[in-house]
Amino acid sequence: MSEPRRPDIQGLRAVAVLLVVGLHALGEPRGGFVGVDMFFVISGFVITSGLMREVSRSGRIALPGFYLRRARRILPASLLLLGVVGLLALLLPPTVRGKVSDDLLWALLGGENWRQMSIGALTSSDFNPVGHYWSLAVEEQFYLVWPLLILVGTAVGRRWNRPVGGAAVAVAAVLVASLLVSRTDTAGAVGLGYFSTASRGWELAAGGLLALLPVGAPDRTRRLGFGLVGAGAMAVAALLMPKAFVYPFPGALLPVFGTAALLVAAPRVLAIRPLRVVGDLSYSLYLWHLPVLAFVCGFLGVTPAAILSALALSVLLAWVSYRFVEQPFRDGRVAAAVGALLRRDRTPDAESPTSEAHRVAPSPV
Repeated sequence: MSEPRRPDIQGLRAVAVLLVVGLHALGEPRGGFVGVDMFFVISGFVITSGLMREVSRSGRIALPGFYLRRARRILPASLLLLGVVGLLALLLPPTVRGKVSDDLLWALLGGENWRQMSIGALTSSDFNPVGHYWSLAVEEQFYLVWPLLILVGTAVGRRWNRPVGGAAVAVAAVLVASLLVSRTDTAGAVGLGYFSTASRGWELAAGGLLALLPVGAPDRTRRLGFGLVGAGAMAVAALLMPKAFVYPFPGALLPVFGTAALLVAAPRVLAIRPLRVVGDLSYSLYLWHLPVLAFVCGFLGVTPAAILSALALSVLLAWVSYRFVEQPFRDGRVAAAVGALLRRDRTPDAESPTSEAHRVAPSPV
């Protein structure tokens, strides 16, 4: 089942990834980390919208199909990147190689956020080319439980002929509970709240709740208002967010609100072709930019030429990954090709005696 794409959401993804890449490569904008919050809200919105379309169409959620689509979307490019980093890690000193190997294992298992929490990554300066996988881990853990929550919510709501309302109540409960956890964790151990799925879940739930609320298509004036408010909130969060601001609670409230407002507004400026192109590449670009920066600058030094070279290489690798790995797997072309190959292998050779026998006396089965 393909999910319809809103061009403005691709533009939002472009803004999110450019903020993150800018922070990692140039140190600006200083609040570029809010791009991760944008990704969380967008994911919650898109995934919940897709699940509710399925419920509306068939009255149920096909869990195997959901997990298969998520795996085809996430794993091929992710596994490719981890394999490349694993090979490059062989060039590192043994002590560094061991730490990178640990991170690769945690990233492969979808638990890099737990790894970051355990080592206090916010205060660590260790070389970690897959440190950005912590946010992917949060989303993967979200994907595991979210369809089950929507299933339960719609099933309960159906008793009162309100399946969408039941799902909204369930999502709102998760949002409130996660906000409370986020408040506690942020005030506690360094890094616990920042990397924890429990304290980040409210950001994904905020996007999910937005997909369930009867917001409707706003008129032109309301769209303009939501767009200006959302853009203003994101500009303040990205450009003026103090590095010492407590995160994710209450620091992430502003970018989450801003992203939600932009999702409601669906401004046309976000649907322009350059942003849509970057948005299409956003997942692969997010995957590749940090390890490329880490290795290029690690071997050549942190110079303007090295940074520019790393950025150019990141874009090239992102395009190759998107074009030849991400898209073929997501569109089912790889599965179709493998299926055709297996069917051909099972078909008797046209010149073999077996095939002749089948033509003369086909099996009754």
